[in-house]
Amino acid sequence: MSILAVSTHYWRDKVLSQEELAEIRASGFRHVEIFATPPHVRLDSSVFHEKLPRILHELELEICSAHAPYLPHLNIASLNERRRKEALHSFEHVLDWLAALGGKFLVLHPGTNLFDPKREEAHEREALRSIQHLVEYAGRLGLSVALENPPPGEFLSDARRFTIFLDKVRPLGCRFCLDTGHAFIQGLQLNWLNDFRKQLISVHISDNRGINDDHLAPEYGLIPWDRYMDFLVEWDNGETYWVLEIDQNTNPPGVLIQTYNWLKQYRGDIQ
Repeated sequence: MSILAVSTHYWRDKVLSQEELAEIRASGFRHVEIFATPPHVRLDSSVFHEKLPRILHELELEICSAHAPYLPHLNIASLNERRRKEALHSFEHVLDWLAALGGKFLVLHPGTNLFDPKREEAHEREALRSIQHLVEYAGRLGLSVALENPPPGEFLSDARRFTIFLDKVRPLGCRFCLDTGHAFIQGLQLNWLNDFRKQLISVHISDNRGINDDHLAPEYGLIPWDRYMDFLVEWDNGETYWVLEIDQNTNPPGVLIQTYNWLKQYRGDIQ
């Protein structure tokens, strides 16, 4: 049974409040991924900590996951040890918060757009060290870590290099989050990922026109969804989260409930 969720990335330019969470529930969804990037979400806010559990309970929503803070300086592949540890500390804070809310996994990128193309192997070593640390930290909290294929311009955005790196983190127990929009821009062939089906825990679902990461709803861009969904349905292990990660600024009103119904045509057993 697929589990459908929405990322609060949809409102990334606003401070997350009860209003946005209520819209998620009214659209049919019951699971949420928190886009844990300030100012959208400030984990150091006592008000946020105190109110969120109550709001979730009242709306009958569950937090399934969080996306690690998406800021260029929070770079787990940084060659600057102080910067790398700053990123690790920030991500640990999100993991602690996620565990307290009953979440299941943290999604992160292998780096950011701040890297030296001439020193990719060194960046890979630092990313590998960081991921090992975070997987172990998450494990002690009963959580998982999922590595997402990044968009163009970021470290390891080359599709083949990413799949090689994904194989390196597999023995560490790191899971995999497939971003459909990034894959389409990267030219990432889905059949390259067959070996990683058991690692798959989440799919970020969005569309684009093949150039920019537009975060459009499915069928508003150029992704061949029939082919993509055939793969996703085949790969689904019954515990895969299909997370709608789109942007309010690039989509029409009512798109959340529209996409919920669109996904139901592929999997009627979606939770």
